Amino acid sequence: MSGSGREDGDDLEELGRRMGLSSGDPLWSGEDPARRQERERDRERDAAPPVPAGWLPPTDAPPPPPEALTPARDVGGGFAPPVDTPPPTAGPGGARVVPVAGRVAEYWPRVGAAVVDFFVRLALVLAGLLVGALGYTGGEASGETGTTIGLILGAAAGVAYAPIMMARTGGQTVGHRSTNTRVVRRDGSRITGGGAAAREILVKAILIEGIGGFLFAIPTILNYLWPLWDADNEALHDKICSTRVVEA
Repeated sequence: MSGSGREDGDDLEELGRRMGLSSGDPLWSGEDPARRQERERDRERDAAPPVPAGWLPPTDAPPPPPEALTPARDVGGGFAPPVDTPPPTAGPGGARVVPVAGRVAEYWPRVGAAVVDFFVRLALVLAGLLVGALGYTGGEASGETGTTIGLILGAAAGVAYAPIMMARTGGQTVGHRSTNTRVVRRDGSRITGGGAAAREILVKAILIEGIGGFLFAIPTILNYLWPLWDADNEALHDKICSTRVVEA
């Protein structure tokens, strides 16, 4: 009987090998394939490492567009609000002009700059007179001629002083440097040499102070007091020349 069982098992094993089945195959063992797959999934889940707390599966969301990324400015504490950089504006001839201006300067820094520049101009005129006065060493006539020439040159240097300084320093004279202010165009761009000459010589020196002097200096006084009640803190020569004084 036992020999018959071994022969039957041997026959079944031989039949399985001919069919291409192994001893672990579900069809060989007679186990339900669905049940076997479920048991294998349970075994894989139990063998998987634990998922850390707070872990989220990766998403397939697309990255934000470049225009949505705003440059940030670190203000401490890890907080970085967006920087509102003013866009470039169109300058003369359609050229792109990047604003460089800061906040509009207060009235008293403007007064301080004007006082310092007044003494600089006065020093230039006096220097011309002193150099011209050296002509007196050659006689009274040459001294008078030298003094006149020195006065003219000193006055010319005093008039040209501010436009030359502004053109070379981006809108600053000695007075503006001492009060940390500068002159710019109304759109915030750097003032040019021609613009500085028109502002300081044609408008301020000739129109407001020169011609205004024949009107009891009323235009001159109004010009320097105008920023006190002007909403943009601009003097009359600023409005005429489309300029403004800002903090440097």
